[in-house]
Amino acid sequence: MEPQLTRSRKRKRLQLKRWQWIVIVFVVLLGSGVVYAYIKVNSVLDKITTNGEPLTDEEKNSPPPSRPFSEDPFAMVLLGKDSRQNLGLLNTDVMIVAVVQPKEKKVKLLSIPRDTRVMIPDVGYAKINSAYARGESERLKAERNQEPVNMTGIRMVKKTLEGFLGIPIEHYVTVDFEGFRKVIDELGGIEVNVERRLVYHDPTDGTSIDLQPGLQVLDGKNALDYVRHRHDDRGPKYYSSDFERNEREREVIRLVADKVKSLAGISHIFGILDIVGDHITTDLSKDEIIGLANTFAPVGSSAIETIEANAYWDGVSYTLFSKEEIDRIRHELWAAMGMTEEEGLALVDPANDEEPVKKVVKKSTAKPKKETTKEANPPAHDAGDNQKDSTNTGNSPEAAQPPTDSKGSPSKDGNDPGSGNAPSTDGTNPSGQGETPGEQTPPDQGTVPPASANPPQNGGGEVPPGNTASP
Repeated sequence: MEPQLTRSRKRKRLQLKRWQWIVIVFVVLLGSGVVYAYIKVNSVLDKITTNGEPLTDEEKNSPPPSRPFSEDPFAMVLLGKDSRQNLGLLNTDVMIVAVVQPKEKKVKLLSIPRDTRVMIPDVGYAKINSAYARGESERLKAERNQEPVNMTGIRMVKKTLEGFLGIPIEHYVTVDFEGFRKVIDELGGIEVNVERRLVYHDPTDGTSIDLQPGLQVLDGKNALDYVRHRHDDRGPKYYSSDFERNEREREVIRLVADKVKSLAGISHIFGILDIVGDHITTDLSKDEIIGLANTFAPVGSSAIETIEANAYWDGVSYTLFSKEEIDRIRHELWAAMGMTEEEGLALVDPANDEEPVKKVVKKSTAKPKKETTKEANPPAHDAGDNQKDSTNTGNSPEAAQPPTDSKGSPSKDGNDPGSGNAPSTDGTNPSGQGETPGEQTPPDQGTVPPASANPPQNGGGEVPPGNTASP
């Protein structure tokens, strides 16, 4: 019996040693993985927080201290930029204001239609998607003239949104569309129910959109086409309005959030980190990013709530909000931020609540008369199509100078009152326009213009009956 017991004990010892070695190897591998993950995450965070947007001289000379993560609510702007090198554009066709509430684990999203009429500080009335280009134009002019840099694209966007919405925009996150495409490809695509046929081709910039209706998995390219479809080969009847585009943006954000937190998304996390490091910039600190990731990663899209933006098309140039509607939006934002009405109104630029001056748009070959009204000519319909806009970067010092009237004074809305649109000396067009002054163009929202440019009187700010019928 003793020899058998001895052999049995030896086998048990051998088995124990094998398990010990397996545990040791597992711990080493796990430890290596954790170390690698830490190094990887730290490297990516360094890249996106230090290689950010250009800074003003004040921001360069007095950088803010590294901020710890806080559970206090804050607002930031998410910008989608078209950074294709061959086009030289500075479009911010995607602009979403996010109020982040870490304590409640909620994020409220407000999509801003790209043609929204706003007062851009020191510039005048213009479309919201031109704010970034105008700020960058001022920065470039100051740098060329070796003058103090007091304005950048991001700073202009923040100031414009603060004056429009009445909340402080503390942070930004930018993502270029190439990064958007790559992240979705890395995740293996997203499943989307395309509501109708979307088809558009533009050989000048290589745009080729052709999506069939129905439930399908979209890769990165097709997901980008789905979000950005604007014009259509079949004519204005099939155009996508800004409101449709905004809804698609929020839909895709929810789908990506859920895919990232899934097992499939987690398995691709290092690939996603590589893409994020190359295509996203932010002024959030590393501690803030880590804190937000730990707070919201387990929640996914259930944390996202949408603030509806019931704007309407003025029939000529702009997307507008009725006074009742913009007040409703502001109060919802103030509540999420924990702000009082008094605190919010102190940030609002009253010019954003002024009624647009009514204009009769006529086709004429005669030289336009000088305008004397405070409201400048509304810029004509965007020349840009689905994946481009006429807002380019500026390289001449004059690009950032506000146009002047016949007396040499800056015009209220940043457009030349004599011509309707300020001519650019460097090929830029910060107002986002490119049409003949005074010539009416079909609304690029894909909606039927209301009979009057007045806001709806029912206080609901509803979009007028639109011509967005599916084929």
